[in-house]
Amino acid sequence: MLTGGTVSLNLLLSSSSGGQPAAFEWTFAYSTTDIVAIAASAGTAATAAGCLALLTLLFIQPLTRLILYASQSDLHSHILLVPFISGYLLHIWRGRLTAYHSSIAGTVAVGGIGIALRGSSGVEA
Repeated sequence: MLTGGTVSLNLLLSSSSGGQPAAFEWTFAYSTTDIVAIAASAGTAATAAGCLALLTLLFIQPLTRLILYASQSDLHSHILLVPFISGYLLHIWRGRLTAYHSSIAGTVAVGGIGIALRGSSGVEA
């Protein structure tokens, strides 16, 4: 029992069948005077998945045009393999990659520069 402190609970979800768990649920039994607050935060995998989903939604039109173009071109058809090869390389090098730190301000600044450059290039969506 920890009076006046905090306790972290790291959860690992796994499945014996090899599939990924879709949801989880648990029940706590405690005295309401013992616990003041409970907070949950997304881990790095959830954050990365959210960022990937957001980027995919933001760039869905150019990505769709690129996929359609690459699927019809003999010269550029290899473009479709780039994400899979990149994912494979990241997977096999995951232990050797150095950690990086990101900031929301830097992300917003780079995104703003990209949007400004796209707007000034005269390219229509």
